[in-house]
Amino acid sequence: ELGMDNAAARVATLADTLERLIRDADAVPGGLTQRELEVVRLVARGRSDREIGDEIFVSPRTVNAHVRNILGKTNLKNRTELSIWAVDQGIVHRDHGSR
Repeated sequence: ELGMDNAAARVATLADTLERLIRDADAVPGGLTQRELEVVRLVARGRSDREIGDEIFVSPRTVNAHVRNILGKTNLKNRTELSIWAVDQGIVHRDHGSR
């Protein structure tokens, strides 16, 4: 009578959506954001902070901050390890540069 059937269906739909979003976030290697994945791909191509910044329209300092965050999340030590990790995770491919 109060229209609760519609609300219950909406809550169920929102719960399903939330579960899917959580599952998709867990599927991202290292829990990286989309921006961080973009930076990883460019690092793996051997781009400098300045070149990456020019490509994604941020300062080299911001790129450096992204790289530091990525290294922290992935528990890696440097760009070389990050590049190898990116290939191992399927984020980039040796032959094509990126997915």
